[in-house]
Amino acid sequence: LAEGFYEDVDISPDGRRIAASMVAEDSGGAAIVVFDQDGNRARVTYEEAWAQKPVWHVDSRDLFFAGGTSMPRVSPYRITADGAIRAAAPVPGVLAENTPAVPEAVSSDGRELIYTEMNRERRDYDVVAVDLERGERRVLLDSAFNETLPRISPDGQLLAYVSDREGERRVYVTTYPQPGAHLQVSAELASYPHWSPDGGRLYYHREGADAAVATIERRPELRVGARQKLFNTKRFSLGNGWDLSPDGRFLMTRVASDVEAPDGARIHVVLGFGEQLEREMPAGRAGGSGRR
Repeated sequence: LAEGFYEDVDISPDGRRIAASMVAEDSGGAAIVVFDQDGNRARVTYEEAWAQKPVWHVDSRDLFFAGGTSMPRVSPYRITADGAIRAAAPVPGVLAENTPAVPEAVSSDGRELIYTEMNRERRDYDVVAVDLERGERRVLLDSAFNETLPRISPDGQLLAYVSDREGERRVYVTTYPQPGAHLQVSAELASYPHWSPDGGRLYYHREGADAAVATIERRPELRVGARQKLFNTKRFSLGNGWDLSPDGRFLMTRVASDVEAPDGARIHVVLGFGEQLEREMPAGRAGGSGRR
């Protein structure tokens, strides 16, 4: 894709389009844009000052996103991303007072939207599901800790998520649609899980280190198999800026070294500048024999 400030990426289930949240440098707001296989870009949202965290429906036609007039007061919206200019509709059943509320995943049968919302009493985050047809809301993960970034396995039987129940963020897996035992997947600080297309492996980001993968075994009981480091993430902004395509390839946002920082505050230090100047500028062109 063309260079830009992308915060979130999500590949459509059919693998044909990419939705991303693109930050506007002039206004500081964000809009949802969709790219096709040829790199053509179409903006999807217009009215929301903040439109972030796009999540495709299983039909690869509709998009959910966190929208609102400001951050952090955002809630889930739904829009058809077919190229036409349309108004986004709020997802029914979401508690308006529990913001921010951010969409994260859609169940494999397309019936439920899984999102995170702030618990106003405890000031932490819970994982909630809402029935997209009936607008009925049910809490999946609710504790005194933060539970975020839920991801449903391709077969719809497991739910990966991130929790700080051990004091720092780690990746866990439980059953879905009804949560059961909570299996710790990452042995260290980690976040941003993604399921492999066959549901047998869980990829995650070991923060400050690298991308890793763990085998998830289901029989005779749910357990973690082998863990393996994949690649260094120094040049990539993983976070919400990575996803897995249906054919198993990664999509990642890369930090371009030649792009100026958003606030224009990048400082370049050139060592040995005097000697470099003398080599590149012949005598006389630098304005005489005086040192410049």
